[in-house]
Amino acid sequence: MAKVLDSDFIPKKGASSRNLVGEFHLYNEICEQLKKDKELVQMLQSVLTDHCYPDKALKTLTMDLGFYISRFYTKKSTEDHAEWFPMDYSPNITTEEWLALLADKRVFNTKSLKIMKRIKDCGGMATCKQLSEKYGNNPNYYNSGSSALAKRVAETTECPLMTSHNDNAKWWPILYVGKHADKDMAGNYMWKLRDELSKALDQFDLSEIPLYEEEPQAKISQGKEKQGYWWLNANPKIWRFSDIDIGETQRYTLYNENGNKRRIFQNFLDAKAGDLIIGYESYPVKQVVALAKVLEESDGEYLYFEKTEGLVTPIDYATLKNCPELEKMEYFQNPQGSLFKLTKEEYDFIEDIIREENPVARKEPIEAYSKDQFLKEVYMTEERYETLISLLKPESVTKFPLKGKQIA
Repeated sequence: MAKVLDSDFIPKKGASSRNLVGEFHLYNEICEQLKKDKELVQMLQSVLTDHCYPDKALKTLTMDLGFYISRFYTKKSTEDHAEWFPMDYSPNITTEEWLALLADKRVFNTKSLKIMKRIKDCGGMATCKQLSEKYGNNPNYYNSGSSALAKRVAETTECPLMTSHNDNAKWWPILYVGKHADKDMAGNYMWKLRDELSKALDQFDLSEIPLYEEEPQAKISQGKEKQGYWWLNANPKIWRFSDIDIGETQRYTLYNENGNKRRIFQNFLDAKAGDLIIGYESYPVKQVVALAKVLEESDGEYLYFEKTEGLVTPIDYATLKNCPELEKMEYFQNPQGSLFKLTKEEYDFIEDIIREENPVARKEPIEAYSKDQFLKEVYMTEERYETLISLLKPESVTKFPLKGKQIA
């Protein structure tokens, strides 16, 4: 329903508490609008009998509307409006111009050409999820890579941009047209290469571009890549690790607000998918507060990572600074910057200190609780117990449309 109404709130995968609060606010906003629709309120009142719940606050009506949109309206909308989006916008780039751009390594880098080759291999259209499952890398690799490529195309050609309140939505239409994916399809949204770009790719030599991503383990065995470890600074005046949900994808810009490269710029280029991160908040907090990992290497503009754990008991700066095992740590040599290298030994030492204060909880086995035990302790007849159980079984539960979703 959030998508249909073009809401500023879109549920995110893994952000359970934020989703719950956001959904309540969204439904409350809808409820206030329904109260203004006198015709709809009259329709409801005309069918209610004395045996019905009066729903004077229209909360049930609001839930019914959400259920209708999820179950019926979106299906009908998809069937009625299956055309590609946007139909009224074009970057006005010809096939010949696309060919010149494909040959320009400042615009189409290796990552960009990988994305293009993989979409062409899928018949010229695919979801990010489909590309991820078939060729490797996570879905955000294709999402963020496409947006970064489109920005470079726009900067080079000064092509017109589609007007949109969503920053990302004005970039990908330079390369693709899109539409919502079918329910039986992996992924939520499908991209199709613009005709001129697709024709240019037919004429461009991509034989040297790998179609499939090499397995990480194969890279390690060949000595091309090894586990990396990093110390990431968060300035609490700008952002905090506590504002990020576990598993939530975040991006960290490689350039400061003045457009200058961040200090130790090479660190951002060296970070690889799977590298582990110590999350530190600088003054006035001055504590290690989280653990994270790199999701994918930088695309030239951002480094992508996700928070894997928030520390219940943070570790003070002074505790680590006084350890001789960390005296050569890059951050302690010069703390000016954002991303600092750690050796494996330094990371392991810090993790040991973290675990002393934040032990990993063991999952205790759940003891079986029988029907007889329940009936002995709860004032309820066996017949009502059976009714309750039948209502709680999955096949009996009404499925409401409040579901979470992932960002890029």
